[in-house]
Amino acid sequence: MTPIGHISVSYILTAKASKATVFAAVIAALVVDFDFIFLPFPWFNDIHRVVTHNIFFVLIIGLLGYLIVKKDLKKYVFIGILFGGLSHLLLDAMMDTNPSNGMGVAFFWPLINQNFLIYNIFPSATEYSPGWGNPKEMLKFTFHTILIELPFYIFATTLYIFKKTRKTKLKTVH
Repeated sequence: MTPIGHISVSYILTAKASKATVFAAVIAALVVDFDFIFLPFPWFNDIHRVVTHNIFFVLIIGLLGYLIVKKDLKKYVFIGILFGGLSHLLLDAMMDTNPSNGMGVAFFWPLINQNFLIYNIFPSATEYSPGWGNPKEMLKFTFHTILIELPFYIFATTLYIFKKTRKTKLKTVH
């Protein structure tokens, strides 16, 4: 899934929650792909969807978020990070377009060094995907991912606009 897809789903899941929860969920959904900074290195495929794509990483960033925010926001930030991080893992375990590093995500790494694939929406990826070893071709290949994610973009944007419009109307009524 693309970063915009992860942001959209995290927003949809937490839209009714506090601003702190929504913000934390969206940030966590992106932080899980932090390992992409290593894309230029030949060992990228060895760590992608492993080191940062597991429940322990999500719990660690949740704990860090909990420790750095004000007392009254702690539980909201922690919950948001769990929603954003875990939704990212689940989505990547269903939408894998890169067979070059094993299909799915390493949910339980480092305890279990195995990727788990819940259900792959892109079964043809195993045959036709160029993998992240060829980033330019991989970006072309992921275009169909964007088409599948489009309803999430639209729904998240609609929710956001509705939420903002509703708040504006409530302010003018009072």
